[in-house]
Amino acid sequence: LVSDEKAEKLISEFGLGWAKNLEDRFVQVKIGCCHGDFHGCNVLVDDNNDPIIIDYGDIDPGPACLDWVSLELSLIFHVAGCARATIWQTEEHCKTWSDQEQFAQGGDFATFVGACRSHALSFGAGNREICAVAYAYLLRQLAYDDTDKVRVLALLDSARRCIDAS
Repeated sequence: LVSDEKAEKLISEFGLGWAKNLEDRFVQVKIGCCHGDFHGCNVLVDDNNDPIIIDYGDIDPGPACLDWVSLELSLIFHVAGCARATIWQTEEHCKTWSDQEQFAQGGDFATFVGACRSHALSFGAGNREICAVAYAYLLRQLAYDDTDKVRVLALLDSARRCIDAS
């Protein structure tokens, strides 16, 4: 989700020495057609409460779980994400991201997180793919000036531990 050059710069800037080892590992993924910019503002709801997905400008092949991981994390990182300005996801809480049930606790988003994670699992090759995709998504978030770096780093730590454990 970021170029190798950008990744190296972010890894160095944020002291992610462990990332080189992680990036050298192989992770099995299913490849599929990805929306590429899947977040809550790109999902509209019609009068019948049916979802309508918009903004197909970034469609490309990619990890099949990418859109669902992006949608879940857009709660926190998209400028209009409904959990962005909340205290729901503290640094300590973000470190639990790889444990879906624990991560969703204490907020109004348990059903949403559960649905995103369930779809990610059903489309992807497993939890390791989801964690690797989350790592890539989160590394990209470090490049944005307006993201909460403490949350990003805590979530990255959770994704790293998940990949290391599998």
